[in-house]
Amino acid sequence: MLRIFRKRGPGHLPTFLIIGAAKCGTTSLHYYLNLHPEIAISWEKEIRFFNYDHRWNRGVRWYKRHFVGEAKAYGEASVGYTNHPAFTGVPERIHSVVPDVKLIYIVRDPIERTVSDYVHAY
Repeated sequence: MLRIFRKRGPGHLPTFLIIGAAKCGTTSLHYYLNLHPEIAISWEKEIRFFNYDHRWNRGVRWYKRHFVGEAKAYGEASVGYTNHPAFTGVPERIHSVVPDVKLIYIVRDPIERTVSDYVHAY
């Protein structure tokens, strides 16, 4: 079960981002890392702060409010951060807010991933 932090407050910036293509296991990793007592995962899986202008324009203070609670590590999972060229400027935005963030890039066999994505869409 996901621990959902809805407490409002100043929040934190993430120390890691889970990125990668859809259907590669980002949801599972988001879930399992949330079970760890020293890790706080954003309650919204795909915040999409760095790739959507309407979210980016809400500012860093809004983004930080997704990472609350006391933990040693804070993270989120947003596969759209790797969706270039649909979204441009994402690496620069990430670096401007969290220059030392760790990236966890999940990959999968491209054929199996494509089939899984097709089945999901169908």
